[in-house]
Amino acid sequence: MAKINQLEFLSSYFDDSKITGSLNEFILDVGILVLISFLLSIIYQKFGNSLSNRKKFAANFVLLSLITMMIISVIRSSLALSLGLVGALSIIRFRSAIKEPEELAYIFLAVSLGLAFGAGQREVAIVFFVLISLVIILRSLIAKKFNFLNLKTDEVLYLNIKADAKIDLKKINNILDQYCSFIDLKRVDEKDNQAEFLFLIKLNSLDKLVGMKDALLSLDKKIDLTLLNDEGLFN
Repeated sequence: MAKINQLEFLSSYFDDSKITGSLNEFILDVGILVLISFLLSIIYQKFGNSLSNRKKFAANFVLLSLITMMIISVIRSSLALSLGLVGALSIIRFRSAIKEPEELAYIFLAVSLGLAFGAGQREVAIVFFVLISLVIILRSLIAKKFNFLNLKTDEVLYLNIKADAKIDLKKINNILDQYCSFIDLKRVDEKDNQAEFLFLIKLNSLDKLVGMKDALLSLDKKIDLTLLNDEGLFN
């Protein structure tokens, strides 16, 4: 009897008649979610600190939120679908690793917005979005004023170097010291006899940039250099 009562309780909890709203409300939720997700992408582009191309990454927020809302709207009316989704997600492996913690935080926020709207919690989603947005904006403003939490300025560039794993990192560092007014090694990756280094650098002139490039290429003609600014690839 206890098991039957538990099943009846779960069935009533996922009863479609209790949670399915009108078509007008659904369309309204979709519209608000699109607007909020778009605002989230703007906030990420303006106040984010990720080293990746933030504009391209932020373009996925609206789609991610809508997909999440669609999934929750479909499965919330069926206990079997809900349990099946849990099982499916438990075996998914993502081959593209998220290397920046900030990117993961924004992905979770976009997914959370979709979850909330899909579950019919429009007011909760809006309130939390406003609060989180205020925290992000205030943190960025305070960081700029007191020069902490954010080391990046308009002059900082991101230098990505791909080369043979046997290349001497000290020689790379010495070259950057010679041509850059500021350097900071952010990440080192090694895989399949290939090494990848990510630096934050400051260059005072175009001549310094050309000299740095020639000096690095003198170490290895096959070295791959990518220079990015705050907006993305620096051509």
